[in-house]
Amino acid sequence: MSLGTKGSSSSGFENTSPPEDYLNKINEVRTLLGPLIGKSSEYCSDAAITRYLAARNGHVKKATKMLKETLKWRTQYKPREIRWEEIAREAETGKIYRSNYTDKYGRPVLLMRPSCQNTKSPKGQIRFLVYCMENAILNLPDNQEQMVWLIDFTVSTCRIYPSKCLEKPLMCYKNITLNA
Repeated sequence: MSLGTKGSSSSGFENTSPPEDYLNKINEVRTLLGPLIGKSSEYCSDAAITRYLAARNGHVKKATKMLKETLKWRTQYKPREIRWEEIAREAETGKIYRSNYTDKYGRPVLLMRPSCQNTKSPKGQIRFLVYCMENAILNLPDNQEQMVWLIDFTVSTCRIYPSKCLEKPLMCYKNITLNA
């Protein structure tokens, strides 16, 4: 993510303060959000709001709408309440896992291997994917804003992963196709 901050680079290590032109916009978003209830404020730090503004090219109303939708989803889906016991069966084959290494910029690497699919329940598969993403985010080093997802589609067919399991998570990532 690059917002023109000093120290921003493709490494994912960002300056912790938002660029000057975003400070007013961050306050506008906070005003439009109104009072936050419960854990919602945990997801509305200056850095988080800056990410939403960047995702919407600095457009305050669009960023606020997107953030409100995220907060609503978090309230309804409760991703932080997913427990290992619920998704352990999904994890048996190692179809998604966090590697024990980082890329050359220090970003954690997560691997997804659709060919190792072992269940047929899209609901369970999505819960496992959300669990893995939340776990990866919780384990990001300080000042790290990015992670790398490697998806190995070798020995894979479209029937292995229902499209619902892939479409939304991949919408927010830079896609790089190797060996296609």
